[in-house]
Amino acid sequence: MPLKSLTIVGFSTTTGPFVSMQATQTLSRSESIHSSNSTCNLCLTCFLLVWERLLSGLAGFREVVKSRLRDQRQSAGIGTTVLVAVATTVIAASSASPSNTDSINARNTHLHPQKKRARSPEESLVSEVANKRARVPKWTRGFVWEGDEPNINPSAEASLTAKPFPSVPIHERKNLPALHTILKHRHLFKIVTPINVTRFEEHLADHPNRALVDSACRGLREGFWPYAHTESLTEEITEVENHPLDEEKLQFLEHQRDVEMGLGRFSPPFDSLLPGMHTTALGAVPKPHSEKLRLITDQSKGAFALNQFIKHDEIAVRYDNLHDLGRSLRAYRREEQNARLVLWKTDISQAFRRIPMHPLWQIKQIIKIANHFHVDRCMVFGNSASPHIWCLLAALVAWIAIKRLQLRTLHHYMDDYWSIALFGETLSIIGFLVDVNAMTFTMDKDAPSGKSPPLTRLLEQTRGFYHIRHPVRTWQRILGWANWALNVFPLAKPALHSSYSKIAGKSPAARPYINASVKHDLSWFLNIINSSDGIYLASADIWDEKDADAVVFCDACLTGLGFWSPTTKDAFYMRFPIGTNLFSDIYWNETFAVTCAFQYIADSFPPAQVLRPLHALAHTDSMDTVELFSSLRPQPKFVAMILDIMSHFQLRHISHRVFHIAGERNVIADLLSRGLLDEVRRKRPDLKIHSVSPDISHITSLQRPRKGSSF
Repeated sequence: MPLKSLTIVGFSTTTGPFVSMQATQTLSRSESIHSSNSTCNLCLTCFLLVWERLLSGLAGFREVVKSRLRDQRQSAGIGTTVLVAVATTVIAASSASPSNTDSINARNTHLHPQKKRARSPEESLVSEVANKRARVPKWTRGFVWEGDEPNINPSAEASLTAKPFPSVPIHERKNLPALHTILKHRHLFKIVTPINVTRFEEHLADHPNRALVDSACRGLREGFWPYAHTESLTEEITEVENHPLDEEKLQFLEHQRDVEMGLGRFSPPFDSLLPGMHTTALGAVPKPHSEKLRLITDQSKGAFALNQFIKHDEIAVRYDNLHDLGRSLRAYRREEQNARLVLWKTDISQAFRRIPMHPLWQIKQIIKIANHFHVDRCMVFGNSASPHIWCLLAALVAWIAIKRLQLRTLHHYMDDYWSIALFGETLSIIGFLVDVNAMTFTMDKDAPSGKSPPLTRLLEQTRGFYHIRHPVRTWQRILGWANWALNVFPLAKPALHSSYSKIAGKSPAARPYINASVKHDLSWFLNIINSSDGIYLASADIWDEKDADAVVFCDACLTGLGFWSPTTKDAFYMRFPIGTNLFSDIYWNETFAVTCAFQYIADSFPPAQVLRPLHALAHTDSMDTVELFSSLRPQPKFVAMILDIMSHFQLRHISHRVFHIAGERNVIADLLSRGLLDEVRRKRPDLKIHSVSPDISHITSLQRPRKGSSF
């Protein structure tokens, strides 16, 4: 496309005598990319041009070069001796004076050695692996899908291959003190559950994983064993003190005791510990976003804490999540294109407390309230294995609903179940508002207090955050909410790094100052999420190079950058000015090149639609830059630049990817970055080459030091 001018972050382009706008026009020596008033300290073509203008002979040229290199060697990063030797090579090669720019560049190919060395097959494989990962960047948090992913029910399907629940270990069945106490005091140890085990077993009669089904039914009848390896647990009585309890908390525990005893989940009281018993610490903490208290059973406290006997690799949990729901919604929409859908949800009250524990475990979770002891007969929230036991049972329930009740979809997240049917609108799922007809995930702006804050509270809390110093705990709460919001506003991630850095290594009681960087980034964060509609499932596709609407290839060195687009046939070259340290970091230069290329795409293409975003793909030979755009975890020097381009992505509905390309394949961008424009024309005569100049003031602002930043 013909360009007269173009504004790009950090630079602007102009058409004029500086660069030809016609692919057939060749620069003369007087119109060279190198100004006649200054020479590049690294570019040897520039040395030849200086040589042509020198009147003082070869010796004079050598002295001029030595003097200039002595002044420039620190910014160049290489020694004077080496470049003077190169200059001598230039002089020795001067017998055939070039007659035009083409011959200069052709003649001095050996003086401009290729920056990129040839890569081994192993290194090429690294690029291939990196690009496979880049198809699903880390910042998406998995909220992208292949175009034809089928509807699946991961939890229910996991029950087909899950290992059975463990039996009580043999050594526990020989624990004579515990067995004697259980037999002598049967009224203290009971199996309590409201689940109809017989009906449960009937519904699972044709489940293929018989070992799991049998062990689940045995656990519901006899009590579960929570994967504990207790060979080293003493058979002696152990007692652990409760957490500190004031009068209010003690009254709350006494009330909860009465409720649990009424449900049969706490035994009647007894006054002293019996052989084989171990106590568990109790406490009371406020519920999230509420003044009400909740009971905690801490099985991680004490020298013989029960959780230390449970191996975490045996109790891994795979929760159904919003990614699974998104896959199902996309599949439903493909099959029921015009149907109105309803998303329904139900939850299980007191879920863990519905599950009985084996008497040989009950005797290990004795609790003490108001100087009396009780046996806790059911599964507690403070045990490490509780989520695994519950979710595996819930998976069997999901299998029953799908196979017996013919539900197409049933997912669960801990004690919440959800599914899809015809007719309906929106529903809040684990703190996110899911609109099954608009096909969106976003924050629930008006949700009541619960597992996550509503967006309105997050905005209010964060806006009021700037003006006073807060303890680290407050920072952690605000950032925890903000991090939760990133699930549906992923492009806002870079704005949180300065805050996390600010509290890194500080004690919970510390009150860090809120500096300008934190305030700027959090303000940007609020603006970006307040103007976003969240994730559109219909357009959240995993895509590859063949799906790209705009493709660019980028490269940079210490003296310039270049990028070109096979989509538009435009190519750009920027020469960095001498005498500044703004471009002394090659990693920053490579990232800046990609950012400029994306800015060019944003300015050159019409704004896309949210349901059909523009797929913009950049290639770079910098693996660090690929990782940065995948993780959106920039170093402090890069934050302002990344926030800048993220704003454009959101405003223009651009879906971006950055892929790695081996250096020896990135030839055109490499030549552009070093100003070898005639070489570019020879290799790609179809490209329109534009010269661009850096906006030094803007780049200076992008690199302005950010206080307290160290990630």
